Amino acid sequence: MAVSSAYKNKVRAALMQFAKKGHFPYYSECEFGLYGPGKEVLDLISREETRNGRPDITFVLRSKATDYPSQIGFKPAKPPSPTQKAQASAEAQRIINAYAPSGTRNPYI
Repeated sequence: MAVSSAYKNKVRAALMQFAKKGHFPYYSECEFGLYGPGKEVLDLISREETRNGRPDITFVLRSKATDYPSQIGFKPAKPPSPTQKAQASAEAQRIINAYAPSGTRNPYI
């Protein structure tokens, strides 16, 4: 199923708002339902952000089960491996450095 440009832009805008607030919500806390916006659109946004040299803002969303994103490096993270945890921490720090208010805590440390 193809992701519409309008939906992708809506999800990206919401993720950017979270990033700019320094808020790393659970999937169920965002406006996209209990499980978040969906893997397909998150993968698309992830690839676009990183391809353009920006932090991967999809890392602002996390699972209540693990306190980490449900996938990290395009692989399931239920639970995340030590390598995936390190990747999540590094990417969250990039998001914080680029967008979040000073003093924002990295939730993956």
